[in-house]
Amino acid sequence: MVKLMEAYFGERKPFNNPKIEAVAQIMESLDPAAQEDILRIAEKEKRLAEIGKEGELRRAA
Repeated sequence: MVKLMEAYFGERKPFNNPKIEAVAQIMESLDPAAQEDILRIAEKEKRLAEIGKEGELRRAA
């Protein structure tokens, strides 16, 4: 996936935030299937967090 992104966007530029750069380097070292799994899990976590926020807003209203 990283190689595909590099082909589309050009050479990857380092991130300014050292923590994000470290994660990016780790992701690059993983095989494509593992990268996809991690991204899929991150999307699920993001959706769950959004659902949780919506529930809190409804209870507060």
